[in-house]
Amino acid sequence: MEKSMKAGRRVPGGRRAFVTVYMAFAMLTLLPMVGMAIDFSVLYNVKARLQQACDAAAIGAGTEVQRSTNVNDPTQNANLRNAVLRFFNANFSPAPWSATQASYSSSITQDAVTKIRTINVTASYYVPMLFMRVLGIKGSTVAGQAIADLRFVNLMIVVDRSGSVDRTGSGSQTNPQIIEGDLNQFVGNSATSIFVNGRDVVGLVSFGGN
Repeated sequence: MEKSMKAGRRVPGGRRAFVTVYMAFAMLTLLPMVGMAIDFSVLYNVKARLQQACDAAAIGAGTEVQRSTNVNDPTQNANLRNAVLRFFNANFSPAPWSATQASYSSSITQDAVTKIRTINVTASYYVPMLFMRVLGIKGSTVAGQAIADLRFVNLMIVVDRSGSVDRTGSGSQTNPQIIEGDLNQFVGNSATSIFVNGRDVVGLVSFGGN
């Protein structure tokens, strides 16, 4: 009777020991998985920010590249690439999660046949790991790239000088200075026009006048 009672008392202790060993093995498995999930979320965050910075650099500098008269000129090309870098730094400075730059490059080229201008921005950053260091992984590298194509403008402007427009009070026969001023601002004035002399092609057709 005593022996059976003693044997009965050993069962709970054995179960507790089994649970302790089970939890120890579970922690050894779960902790690296949790650490991996956190580190991957950090990498994803840096990657997203880096891609946004590359996109902003390519798009933001597009206006200056479009207005440039000759992107093949070394001085103009260097100034344009500096503009790309300024847009990149404005959107990725300071670098998140103590990331350090591994590489950065930008190029602005023009196709000899189609005259299409291309802005290419690539960058990569080294991101230190937080929890994966216990497995010997000290860091990882993420990269981003953005490409923007800019086409020349071929535009024909049609000015309606017919009587039907004139009867509304806005026709060129009533007040030609209004149309002339608008056309000057839209095409001829370098401070307000989006067109670049010697690069874009703009035509004018007038009909309905005497």
